[in-house]
Order: sequence, then structure tokens, then C-alpha cells
Amino acid sequence: MRISCALLLFILISCDTPKDPITSALSFDNEKIKRVFDNLEQHEIQILFIEIKRDQNNKVLFVDHGFRVDDSLYSYPASTVKLPVAILALEKLNGEENLNRNSKFYIEGDSLETTFAKEIEKIFCNEIPFLTTNKWKLGHAFAASGMLNIELAVLMLQYQKAIEVPFVEKQKQPKQLKKILVNTVGFGGNAVSVLLSK
Repeated sequence: MRISCALLLFILISCDTPKDPITSALSFDNEKIKRVFDNLEQHEIQILFIEIKRDQNNKVLFVDHGFRVDDSLYSYPASTVKLPVAILALEKLNGEENLNRNSKFYIEGDSLETTFAKEIEKIFCNEIPFLTTNKWKLGHAFAASGMLNIELAVLMLQYQKAIEVPFVEKQKQPKQLKKILVNTVGFGGNAVSVLLSK
């Protein structure tokens, strides 16, 4: 079921239609998607897709598309996007000469001073999750392969050992590995997140 939802997310991201992208993705002829959507209650499916567009003045617009969205039936979706967003923010900071994770800033309309590091820690309730990558060992071309990322996650779940990157700051090892979120980004901006659990 989780892989089917990731496939649906990939289809949503890949769709380039002027109409509702969820409707377009749901009409996609895929047996795994049909199997899940034939039994919506069992799988507790909720989809909230935020489309990012630009108007004629190049102003960013966010367009919400929803399918069976019910905030009284919370199913953990918002938490799965926290890590990729934090990583994207840090990657952006790494590319800026005048900014780093400890740079101070103010949020417009607020007088409270904060840093990027403090805000990212707040997202995770001051407990940054264990992060790893296989890029240091495999190189860029192979690390872009989602299946190799999934393989690493499956091995970590199977052997209950978090694989560290040897040349970065030591992280707190998780006591038990129950779930691993795998993010992979392909050429052209397509991205897929798959949540694996034991």
C-alpha cells in the first residue's frame, strides 16, 4: 500500500495537465492504484496535493487539490514532508555565500530573532532524526537510483543497524528502527518519497 501511494505521488508530480491533477492520476491505468482505490476505507486514503504555479507576473501561487481530505482522521501525512523540506532548506543554505544554518533572521511582522538551525530543530520537536545517505559510497550516478536507496533502508530495517556517513558529525543512534523515509530526486525535478516500515 505504501509503495502504491508513492507511485501515485510520482504520477501526481509528473502530470502536466491544466485540470485537477488528482483526478488525472486516479484515472491512470495502473493495477496497484486500482487495487488500493477499490478499497478506500481499508487503506484510509487521503490526498492533499499542493500545486505550485506562477502567474503572468511571475508571482508564486499555491493551488490546493484534495481527495477525501478529513482533518479528523489524521494519518501522519504532514510529518513525512518535514525531513525533505528541512534538507532542501539546508541544501539551499549551503549554496549561499552569506548564509549558513546559524545565520540570524526575523520573520516578517515579528520581532523575534531566530536562526535556521533553531527553526529546523523546532520542526522535529528538538529531536533531529537520524540521517544517512549512500552517495558517499556509491557516487552521484548510482545514488540517484531510488532502488539503491530502498535497498539501504531495507537492510537497515532487517539488521536493525543505522548506517552512518563516516566523515560527518556523529549522530545519536536510534534505539530501534521502525520506519525509514526514503527520498529520491530524479532528473527533471521529479521526486518520490517512500515510507518503509518493519
